Amino acid sequence: MKPQTDAFLEKANELLGQAKTMLGVGLNEAAGRIAYLAGFHAAQALIFETHDRAFRDRRRRPRLA
Repeated sequence: MKPQTDAFLEKANELLGQAKTMLGVGLNEAAGRIAYLAGFHAAQALIFETHDRAFRDRRRRPRLA
């Protein structure tokens, strides 16, 4: 496994832990948002491992005039 892939999966696992904690105290919507983000990081790991690329964050793209 590539180091970048491992980093994506580590972040996904961390976020899942946060989501479980939030779910345990009744923050269901917040837990859902964090779990979705964990899934995004897991997908990034798969894409990076198989295609050697990751998608950039939309906020970092230059704006069109």
